[in-house]
Amino acid sequence: MELKNFNDKELAERIIVYYDRLTDLKNMIDRYITNSDINLEFKIRREYEALKAEIREDANYLRQKRNRTENKLYSDYFVPSINGAATYGLIEKVNSKINVKMSATVEEALYRLRKLKPIDEWRKILSA
Repeated sequence: MELKNFNDKELAERIIVYYDRLTDLKNMIDRYITNSDINLEFKIRREYEALKAEIREDANYLRQKRNRTENKLYSDYFVPSINGAATYGLIEKVNSKINVKMSATVEEALYRLRKLKPIDEWRKILSA
């Protein structure tokens, strides 16, 4: 299904899933930095690559004029949140060193997803 046809609950679910996955990724990166847990390295790289690709794919879709819609939640909150996360977050290369800089790019993506509408409000939409 195309994003422009999502209802408010589906939009909220998409944001929340990205937010929760990014939060888990940030926690893994922080644990890796603290403990240098080799077992986490592959998992971090795989999830970072997947999230980066998925968010960028959504952003590319949303930037196309034909994918605009009248839904206010979509146009005023969802589109700029995904575009912000794709543009300013997850900007490290997938094969870069797992360090504070990578953690900061994940934090930036998290910030962009909650900048216009707090994550609690997205969760309320989903549970309504």
